[in-house]
Amino acid sequence: MPASLPTRAGRFRVAGVVAVAIALLIASYLAADWWRTIPEDAHAEYVGRNSCIQCHAGQYERWQDSPHDLAMDLATEETVLGDFNDATLEHYDVRSRMFRDGERFMIETDGPKGDPETFEVKYTFGVEPLQQYMVEFDDGRVQVLPIAWDTKERRWFHLYPDQDIPAGDWLHWTGAGQTWNYMCVECHSTGVERNYDVATDSYATAYSEIDTSCEACHGPGSLHVELAERPSLFWDRRIGYGLADLKSTAKGEIDTCAPCHSRRRVIYPGYEPGDEYLDFYLPEMLAGQHYHVDGQIKEEDYVYGSFLQSLMYHKGVRCTDCHDPHSTKLKFEGNKLCGQCHSPGKYDGPLHHRHKVGTPGAQCVDCHMPETTYMVVDPRRDHSIRIPRPDLTVALGTPNACNGCHNDKSADWAADQIVEWYGDSPHRQVPHFGHVIAAGRQHAAGADDALAELAATQSQPAIVRASAMTLLSDYESRTRVRTALELINDNEPLVRFAAIGGLEGDFSDRTRAALFTLLDDPIRLVRIEAARVLAGFGERGMSVAQRAEFQRGLKEYLVGLTANEDQAAAHVNRAVVEENLGDAAAAEAAYRTAIKVDPEDIAARMNLTLLLDRRGETAEAEQMLRDVIALRPDFAEAHYSLGLLLGADSERLSDAAAALAEATRLAPDNARMKYNHAIAQQQLGNRDEAERSLKDAVRLDPQLADAVRALAILYIQDQRWDEALSVAQRLLTIPGHGPADQQMVAQLQQMIRQTAPQQSAP
Repeated sequence: MPASLPTRAGRFRVAGVVAVAIALLIASYLAADWWRTIPEDAHAEYVGRNSCIQCHAGQYERWQDSPHDLAMDLATEETVLGDFNDATLEHYDVRSRMFRDGERFMIETDGPKGDPETFEVKYTFGVEPLQQYMVEFDDGRVQVLPIAWDTKERRWFHLYPDQDIPAGDWLHWTGAGQTWNYMCVECHSTGVERNYDVATDSYATAYSEIDTSCEACHGPGSLHVELAERPSLFWDRRIGYGLADLKSTAKGEIDTCAPCHSRRRVIYPGYEPGDEYLDFYLPEMLAGQHYHVDGQIKEEDYVYGSFLQSLMYHKGVRCTDCHDPHSTKLKFEGNKLCGQCHSPGKYDGPLHHRHKVGTPGAQCVDCHMPETTYMVVDPRRDHSIRIPRPDLTVALGTPNACNGCHNDKSADWAADQIVEWYGDSPHRQVPHFGHVIAAGRQHAAGADDALAELAATQSQPAIVRASAMTLLSDYESRTRVRTALELINDNEPLVRFAAIGGLEGDFSDRTRAALFTLLDDPIRLVRIEAARVLAGFGERGMSVAQRAEFQRGLKEYLVGLTANEDQAAAHVNRAVVEENLGDAAAAEAAYRTAIKVDPEDIAARMNLTLLLDRRGETAEAEQMLRDVIALRPDFAEAHYSLGLLLGADSERLSDAAAALAEATRLAPDNARMKYNHAIAQQQLGNRDEAERSLKDAVRLDPQLADAVRALAILYIQDQRWDEALSVAQRLLTIPGHGPADQQMVAQLQQMIRQTAPQQSAP
């Protein structure tokens, strides 16, 4: 019997089965495709810009001839902008000549020993508004010349026009301050390996690309290229598209720009784009002199430290909201840039800026981002984006945008004008942190409480709070430790870091316990600072578990120091840790390495002096101090230490007193130096001189108990009972006074009562 044909329903069932099978097959393929991933141990390598162009031609085109593209190059006919046709420039007693030797660009100028020498210019550096030039030496060092080309005025000029910098100086063009391998390379080239060798004090610096190319911001691209070229519908489920994620969050993008656009210190090697900034860098704080006390730029800060202070940063504004990341140009010209967020109808008119439209004063940036010129010809805008405050100029001496243009007027005039235009605005009613930072920098008496309050104020920017805590750390007060303990669990890692510094020198159990909790902090900057300070306690008393935890943190700190092995400070810091842990031999070796790396480093010599003195090697310690004085005759601390060293020998008291006298001359406001000078004079029998120095010490620091006590004892020895009692009673107002001080006061009171009738008798 012939077979019957399938029914329509049957055909649909077969088709359905086939469709399901195909769907399952596709789903299985897609699942397998999605599941497939780059091996976890795969590490991205640098592949160069040519690997990017095929897919990213538009971005590459915008990047070409940008400041990043021209950050550094070989010196060639095409790249050199300066006049090397036998041009000359005189600066103090140095005459420099720029000329050609065939294809080579040459300069005749003062060399490492101060004598005229001829050097080949190997590299160009930058392009606008100035171009610098660099010379390569046999030890691998590349040094930046101080003579630059003004690309606008087309002239040669000296970068330090008002400074005569001799050979041997740190800032001389052949000195460490102008070494490209340390100071510049990481931000002017891509895929950099510094490759410093401590043993030979030489460099073999390498890079993947000579300029700031694609992978400097996006990270090494080999895995991205592999993912892009493989036949897959998906990026990698684990590592995404294999590059740094610069778009998800504002912080992620800013952290990627910050390593090169911040004044910072490297704390750990191996940064790659996308990494947490504070795992590898410590930004400059407002505590030092690089910023004005109100946070405005003073020295060049490269943007990041200023931007952290701005309201815009805290509202989520990111670099690419204003700048094209590839050309680096502004996205819009003039006030249109700010008009992206700030209503032009409200802000871009005379009712707001009070200036005629089209004049400089009508430009948002001229009032809110004033310029400061660096390197003679390079104006840079302050990215703290602040409201002009001429009233702070009156109070603190800080600059303001108004008088930047109206320099024929006073700050009082500008402040009055602001009030006339805008009334008593809320910004003037809230105390500005600049007052507190100024007091802290001056170490003003009583400023510790104000610094503590500022450090704890959550509404202030983290960099301001951390700066306040850093300044508070210089105060020997209970406020310092109490505030630090309160802030070690703050939400802001910069504040936690600064709080750890506030605990240094306090060896209480509560501080020790607090530091242990920070060894597991998610931010490396905090972890390694906790390990560093914890090393001051030594390992005695640690449990096995605590010791293991501490050693893990300490290892991370020591690895971090290797990032700066070409700097003496890294070896000094290692030596301090070794001393704290009781390894004097390792400490001495590290100090001597620091001196080898930088023969003019003062800290290494001063610390090594103390170590030698403790071991009884006073002759070498004395010579070390005299070497420091030869290097820095005006360094008061060296004269002071020499005086203390010599004072331990009763036969050299006169020499000790002379050294201490020189220290007080160089540091007339140092109470401790005055006190020790007084003791030396007293031992020599010069009681009048001793009294004068002790009075100065007490005047300078009324809380210096040693000086107050010594002055009281001097008066007792001279039987000047009333003066002795007056001074001794001050001791009872100083925190930490003891029973002996109370007994001294009681005995003096009794002595005065006993002698009073005798003095009043006829």
